[in-house]
Amino acid sequence: MLESGLFDVVQVEYNLFNQSAVEPPVPGQDVTPLEALEADPETEMAGWAYRPIDQHLAITLAAERDVGVVCIRPLAGGLLTGELDRPDEPGARMDLLRRRAAALSFLAAQSGRTLAQAALAFSLASESIATVIPGVKNTAELEDAVAAAEQGHLDAETAARVIALARSN
Repeated sequence: MLESGLFDVVQVEYNLFNQSAVEPPVPGQDVTPLEALEADPETEMAGWAYRPIDQHLAITLAAERDVGVVCIRPLAGGLLTGELDRPDEPGARMDLLRRRAAALSFLAAQSGRTLAQAALAFSLASESIATVIPGVKNTAELEDAVAAAEQGHLDAETAARVIALARSN
């Protein structure tokens, strides 16, 4: 799609859990190739709502081609807000994702932001991302998103720490 030259903007998933749009996942990292899911007729995509899917360096490729990027899922479907926006899948997988979100609590404590604000600030810190779609469902979430934008992006040291955590799975 990016190589076609037909598009001026793309929507790409990018968040604290999934940075595969900028860097390839390291071996063993919990990021699944979409083509592996599509190849299995038994896969129910709704069950993958919270799981990171490989974005194949889409943001990097878009920047190289002067294509704008709209960041989607910056809050990982609500996992980075504490409020899930769809039914969660029970079991060890969701427990792991919740522990990962808890491991990022230092972002809020360190910056005085909510975790959701820190997550939005992380996505907005990428120079290649023009805007984010946080997926707000009420006035409080909208106000939180606006506050995140007003607070600016994460500093380089904090962003590097988040990237290192994600790469270590």
